[in-house]
Amino acid sequence: MSTTAAAKLLRGNGVTLFKVRDETINLLGKSDMYFFSPEHPPLTEPAGKAIDWAVDEKKKSGVA
Repeated sequence: MSTTAAAKLLRGNGVTLFKVRDETINLLGKSDMYFFSPEHPPLTEPAGKAIDWAVDEKKKSGVA
């Protein structure tokens, strides 16, 4: 995998993902989204309601 000139320039000037992430949090503060991992993103309200409805329907069906 090749490294782009932009990546080399950023790295050469000490810019890393972790430093950018930390500085962004310092400037903007932590949001609720920050506490969720990419594997378990938060659900929107409509998505949560849809899942709750599906679970309720499954329970009512009596099928295991």
